[in-house]
Amino acid sequence: MRRRDFIKLTAAAGLTAVSSWGYAAECPEPMMGVETPLWITINLRGGWDTTWFCDPRTRDIIFEDERGSRGPINRGYNEVRTLGDLRYAPGDHYGPPGTLESLAERGFTIINGVDAGLTSHSQGERLAMTGTLKKAAPTLAALIAAKTVNGGVARAMPYLTFGGYDLTGNLVAPTRLSKMDLLGKVTRPNLSVPGDEDDLRFHDEGTASAIAAAVRSRATRLREADRLPGRRRALSHLHLARCNQADVSRFATAFNESDFAALGKFKRQIYTTLVAFQQDIAVTSGLVINGWDSHVGNDSSQHTKYRELFAGLNYLVTTAAELGIIHRLNVVVSSEFSRSPYYNDDDGKDHHPVSSWMTMLWGLGREDGVRVVGGTDNRMLAQPMSVGPLGADGRGQANQPCGAGQDPCGLFQDPEGTKLSPMIIHNELRHLAGLDGTSLVEVVDHEAKRWPIWG
Repeated sequence: MRRRDFIKLTAAAGLTAVSSWGYAAECPEPMMGVETPLWITINLRGGWDTTWFCDPRTRDIIFEDERGSRGPINRGYNEVRTLGDLRYAPGDHYGPPGTLESLAERGFTIINGVDAGLTSHSQGERLAMTGTLKKAAPTLAALIAAKTVNGGVARAMPYLTFGGYDLTGNLVAPTRLSKMDLLGKVTRPNLSVPGDEDDLRFHDEGTASAIAAAVRSRATRLREADRLPGRRRALSHLHLARCNQADVSRFATAFNESDFAALGKFKRQIYTTLVAFQQDIAVTSGLVINGWDSHVGNDSSQHTKYRELFAGLNYLVTTAAELGIIHRLNVVVSSEFSRSPYYNDDDGKDHHPVSSWMTMLWGLGREDGVRVVGGTDNRMLAQPMSVGPLGADGRGQANQPCGAGQDPCGLFQDPEGTKLSPMIIHNELRHLAGLDGTSLVEVVDHEAKRWPIWG
């Protein structure tokens, strides 16, 4: 296969990830078995209606503003259910009975009253994925992947992404695995029918090994002989792509095409991610569910999306446990904003800046049962929060010192406090991911102040 053809194929399959190794002379060791934390971000693209889940409002609660009464915030139910600290909307949109309870056994945190301060899809998505409005800012998943690779843990495809906002600030290359049919061609060039190990091979094993050795030798000679920076960089990129070929081939071998084909779109993202994690190919992944922008027929549309989300989360827990990696997983679920606290003339809901987040930080040991942080009032506006020493109820206490040796701390509602925001949440997530003090956070609005959302 010619160099140009190889690069085209790897680009199409999302495998042209160029790492921070620069002009590589040797292939980096993949460091199999190093149990790094694994991170998944889930982008609910379009704006979810949190009153159908974690910030419920019964139909007797009427939204009123300067125009007067706008009708009920949610028309769908008369009572609210509870699970631990969580008050949640009833309904069959969570999937089979017991789905939420199953997640609760692992533990999760709900953060209500997260004020993005905007209702623009593009800016809101960037803010939700990065914690800043800076243009071309790297996502949280990109920062963590870059930290892992820079720390010496080599991965062939450290940051997987399946769409939506996924910029990296050139800190690490994103890998898009949407064209799985090309993966076999790249990773098994000796098979006449990629994916069929029993089919004819172009060369026997001895000849294939000799060709591979000759290719490596020629690449080294070319790279060492050429002094033009652009050509050396291109040759190094080719070299690294071929270094990763064996690692990605291991991933492709573990990848079950039949299992994959039987799944829906979101579950396919989850399956691909978990297999890549289990095979030490990747450390972060950005998943996406499109279609949450429900300006028409809000309730039926949101129910459909919630079913997809919770079916996926249930599948994630089951599959990650089967693969033996659930103890390393950290999952962050967010949307750019939420839906308006009233219906429009098309039975839809428009944009509203205050939303909710959901986290499952199992790999960091930060989840214990079901916890809820933050809140909203009956106009669905964020309740300000402050930091105080942790009380017996697991919440921060007012009018007492906290920090500077007074830990542990927590959050409490405070009319004079600060509204939670995507910036604050990302700030704390970066801290938990060990990004404090690294040069990586210089490209985002990172602050030293702690907001102990997870204690």
